Amino acid sequence: MKVLYICNSVERWNFKEDTTPLMIAEAESRGKKTYYTSADKLFCSNYEIFAEFFEIGIKPVKPFYKLSKIKIDSIKSFDVIHIRVDPPFDLKYYYTTILLEMVTKDVLVINSPEALRSLNEKLSILNFPQFITYFSCIFSICIYVFCIIFFSIKIFNFFVQSVIKSFKVR
Repeated sequence: MKVLYICNSVERWNFKEDTTPLMIAEAESRGKKTYYTSADKLFCSNYEIFAEFFEIGIKPVKPFYKLSKIKIDSIKSFDVIHIRVDPPFDLKYYYTTILLEMVTKDVLVINSPEALRSLNEKLSILNFPQFITYFSCIFSICIYVFCIIFFSIKIFNFFVQSVIKSFKVR
């Protein structure tokens, strides 16, 4: 079984606190082939999603991991994909979830890409008002409104730029 972990740079992992290396080590101990890539290494070609990735092994001594030579293949070649990317929720993160959602019928994707977009970890508390203090409620609402405005502006700008480019082409 081939398992791909999409996560932050291995150079930045904190091996005392980060659970991703533990997950990889456990998968290895169960005989799974483990691979690592980052969100910026995903790309689309001929309507298929590919990744530049490394086979990764976790070791008990520094540098704690071993990477193979870089490989490129369709992410449909994996049996399981774990999304382990830390926020911020920016456009790169958003587009990563869209790309991964395109393969969910062919590959088991752990941490649903749609759920990652729809249920923001900072705003999900709004679903549990009994646990919200007055300050956290106001703060969360401000963040929510900011996110809506920010992404609306980004989407509008993208749309305007697309329209302008289409007129220039003609």
